[in-house]
Amino acid sequence: MAVGDVASARLAEIAARFGCPVETFLAAPDGVLDLLETEELLTLWSTIRQSQVRQRILDFVRCQAGGRMSAPEAAE
Repeated sequence: MAVGDVASARLAEIAARFGCPVETFLAAPDGVLDLLETEELLTLWSTIRQSQVRQRILDFVRCQAGGRMSAPEAAE
């Protein structure tokens, strides 16, 4: 089996495990950057324990997004 075939097979296996198409990993560099930034954002978010701080961050992000998303009803 050629090296390219092995790499393709491994990539297909990884994609299958993540439940996404192989093309997800072949996205344009901007797509990769978006994924890395999203991963960092979620990692940082998980370290914030204070609900008031999380709320301030959500308010800021909603403002930056131009208010396109409304706040969900409080479930607490």
